[in-house]
Amino acid sequence: MTDPRCGPALIGLLYNDDPTVREWAAVALANLEIDGAIEPLRRAYRGQDTAGLWPCRGRR
Repeated sequence: MTDPRCGPALIGLLYNDDPTVREWAAVALANLEIDGAIEPLRRAYRGQDTAGLWPCRGRR
């Protein structure tokens, strides 16, 4: 069970200047299964990836 109140804060962190913060926010959103996070994660990935900034690219 997760607390959905953290969702908006984590979604906002997807656009932080620090790549580590972006990565941790994305991982937290995925692990916590926050409702409504899928589209913001996709937008952040697309936006950051086209700029070459997405920290998770190619890692698993």
